[in-house]
Amino acid sequence: WDGGSWQPLGDGVSATVSAVAVFGGDLYIGGLFPFSGSTVVNSVARWNVDHWESLQGGLALSPLGGPSPALPIVSDMLVFEGALFVAGHFDHAGGVPVSNIARWDGGAWSDVGGGLPFLVNALAVHDDGHGPALYAAGARLTNTLMTPVLARWDGSAWDLIDTDLTPSTIIATIASGVVSARSSLIIGGSFQSIGGVPSPYLTALLGCDAACIADLDGD
Repeated sequence: WDGGSWQPLGDGVSATVSAVAVFGGDLYIGGLFPFSGSTVVNSVARWNVDHWESLQGGLALSPLGGPSPALPIVSDMLVFEGALFVAGHFDHAGGVPVSNIARWDGGAWSDVGGGLPFLVNALAVHDDGHGPALYAAGARLTNTLMTPVLARWDGSAWDLIDTDLTPSTIIATIASGVVSARSSLIIGGSFQSIGGVPSPYLTALLGCDAACIADLDGD
């Protein structure tokens, strides 16, 4: 959109785009697409003047009992601490072993603390009173049930946060905002209550000062 009309971006891509970000002055997209025109990009690409280009071969997902690799999925991406974080469902980025999340520095891919053992649906940068941190949310398949998962990256390791959301299902989206004058992580998904308290489809992880620990029910 140039302010007056819609314009195509090169050849576009071959399937769904689910995430868009600007990093280092460049436009990036992620989703569920193997190609842009005849170029293999594997679910993530960068705009270069008049075409979409691959990021070192893009992402990959090992086959699950089948003869062919599964198609990697990018659900979200954002910029944090001078890098582009890309998350979804994949196990390699540019040939580097990862687990559902990877860091792109503009020229190379790297692992993020061993990755995450669940499908990542959303990312957000949030300050709970202890400094900005990267949060990842999604769901883990456990005994045919989807269990909601929320994790916080402290710069060196992932900390899993007990959400106590019921019924066991998924966290679909997260965002940083203000609730009751407190910095909070807003959580949306397919749940009805938290800690036994009704909270259909939406709740908040309330931040606090350095003397307390952030929680989900405000106690």
